[in-house]
Amino acid sequence: MTVATIDPAAGHDTAPAPEPAPAAAGSGRKRHRYPTGWAAANEQRIKAATVTSAENVSRALEVLDGNIAPHVLEAARLRIDQPGLALSALARMAGCTKDVLAGRLRRLVKAAERAEQEAPPPAIQWAGPEALATAI
Repeated sequence: MTVATIDPAAGHDTAPAPEPAPAAAGSGRKRHRYPTGWAAANEQRIKAATVTSAENVSRALEVLDGNIAPHVLEAARLRIDQPGLALSALARMAGCTKDVLAGRLRRLVKAAERAEQEAPPPAIQWAGPEALATAI
């Protein structure tokens, strides 16, 4: 408890400076911009996206069956071989920028989607009435 004192030379009461407020619990810790739950959720989302990207690229290589430019094939192999790496790390390995690598992968997947749409449907073979009778 603080007590005010009287300063006889000044002729009035002098109050001491107010005491600082007590420190809040957990003060002194660095505050994160986002709650840690969001950071963990973002990490999981990024990892899932990289795995999905690797699967899409792998499927595109199957569909296009070797009809791929060498620089695009290199980008595809890097993504498949290193599914957990970020695009920036893959781009450094490929010797290009992240945007260039992402564009190559995106064009590869789009080309495979177009090839699948343009491909004729698989032929249906008629097995004859014997096969129909055994299926029933």
